[in-house]
Amino acid sequence: MGNTCSSSNSERQQSSSRPRDDSGPQSRAPPQPAAAPAQETPKPATLDKKYEIVISGTSLDKDEMQYIQRKLEILEYAVFANLEGSSEKDKLAGKALVDTKLLISIASSNTAKCKTCADQVSLAYISNTPILVAGVGDRAKVLNDMPVGLKLTLEGLPWFDFTNLTQSEDSFDKLKVETEKYVPATKGAVSVPVIRQERVAPDDKGDGGDTWAEMCGEGESASWTTLSQIIEEKYISQLDSKMQPLVRRKVFESVVEDGKVTKSKFHSVCPPGKDFIRIFTSLAMSDWAIQEVFSMESSVRLASIENLGKIQSPAIISALLKLLRDKDPNIRAVAAISLGRTETADEGLIDTLIELLEDKDRIVRQSACLSLGRLKATKAVPMISHIWRNDFISTVREAAHAALGQIGGPEAEKVLRVTDILQKEIAYLATTS
Repeated sequence: MGNTCSSSNSERQQSSSRPRDDSGPQSRAPPQPAAAPAQETPKPATLDKKYEIVISGTSLDKDEMQYIQRKLEILEYAVFANLEGSSEKDKLAGKALVDTKLLISIASSNTAKCKTCADQVSLAYISNTPILVAGVGDRAKVLNDMPVGLKLTLEGLPWFDFTNLTQSEDSFDKLKVETEKYVPATKGAVSVPVIRQERVAPDDKGDGGDTWAEMCGEGESASWTTLSQIIEEKYISQLDSKMQPLVRRKVFESVVEDGKVTKSKFHSVCPPGKDFIRIFTSLAMSDWAIQEVFSMESSVRLASIENLGKIQSPAIISALLKLLRDKDPNIRAVAAISLGRTETADEGLIDTLIELLEDKDRIVRQSACLSLGRLKATKAVPMISHIWRNDFISTVREAAHAALGQIGGPEAEKVLRVTDILQKEIAYLATTS
């Protein structure tokens, strides 16, 4: 069964009735005549090779995805696209994204509400993979239909109109030029230096007012307790539930000093004439994307955890540390496992994971044991030993035992040896009593 972004057969038939132009420019290596028939159908997506480009969209956007995929494959790019909208291929897409050089995101009324598409964009964002946008429909309306995090990610990126495929030749030519900035040319074409995509924040839509004056009048400072209530009611309440805590935390981190906010500090972050919501949601973008990638509902979570060594950054580690404090034990467990995959044995990170060994949730304790073992955290041996001998959940004890074996060293080996001797003696006495 496909993901929630998939369509029914009738919807697909209706979608496929839109006109389509399969011709395309051939500035890269021209196709061999004998291979032309094979190019009529895009190559099936598997993971027996690495893909240079991943196209993200829903099955309702199959025509647009197929149009772009065909033209890129004519130019000899290796392109991954889940045209059928199957959940299995969505998982493959997550794995392909880890190694891909470029994501082309279909932005339509369908993808605006698609969690899987948002996950894929978020993974590309946090792994610094360039993103190009293939728009379908009215840009303003499509952006307005998106959750605020996805909207802020996409609206400042290069956008190419594929609403009418019979008139999209010029859009594809522009897309091709932009693509060649990020993906090295293959045989038969002139190689160009690959550049890093600049993430430009979308233009501020401020109305020229002064947010500080609106909240505090002529005052030069305000207590955070007072100001936070105003900000909560006037601004943060407008955001969706996922973005609210991220923006709330970003405001606090950005402007609060010793429990108060000064006018000069506030204006250094949100000057007069700038929109408060846009400023602070932009600042929270990385946290939002990381939260989307590692959430329990994420379609790319496992692929991200398995490949954290390739995509990790200080921002990702910092965000995962914050997720260790999440109210949801599932999120805490995922964050713990993910931090173990970073191979970053920072003392503060180790201390935080050790604290999780006392978490009320067994999955969190189990995850913390496994991560500490993977990080070979010798400092954690006493606590893990206690968990191994005393935790009342067998799977947690097994995780602690495995962690001690991974950590190794004299202290861990002594604990394992002594406990093994005691267990054998207890078993012997039990059979002879």
